[in-house]
Amino acid sequence: MNGMYEAALIDGYVGMKHGTRHYPMLHLLRLFRLADRVKLMQLSDRAQTFPITVYRGVAGRGRSRRIRGLSWTSNLNIACWFARRAGIKLDDPAVYEATMTLENVFCSCKYECEIIGYPSKCRRMSMTLKELTTKAEMWDRENEESRLRLIEEYKTQQPVTEVFNAVD
Repeated sequence: MNGMYEAALIDGYVGMKHGTRHYPMLHLLRLFRLADRVKLMQLSDRAQTFPITVYRGVAGRGRSRRIRGLSWTSNLNIACWFARRAGIKLDDPAVYEATMTLENVFCSCKYECEIIGYPSKCRRMSMTLKELTTKAEMWDRENEESRLRLIEEYKTQQPVTEVFNAVD
């Protein structure tokens, strides 16, 4: 294969506007495990060294909380932002921490310092609501301009299917 599946998988996963909470984790894992890991890492737009400490911000109760999801970040402030959802008060916001090795990671993306992978274990960080909110607000203030620039870059990228049609 020429990497078309892997490119479409990353593009589709990262481009989801409302997250993946409505998709069974086993299905998402199966999609990534079907992909060629070397090609996924080659398509990553961010080099990583391993092992790497990653964080995941969650909130809410029940199934939608999804502590062991695929989207993690290497930036604690970003994880806090996801836990607080830009100031919207959701039930029980928390940040989880994990260490990922190369075997746990599918790929990485520069937007939101995202690491797409599935750690073998994670632990809830001990943070007060005030600490979590302060870090989330720091990410908002410090990165608004770069976040908007990255979103615009992403919007102007050629869709994966157009790239591969041009090669054929």
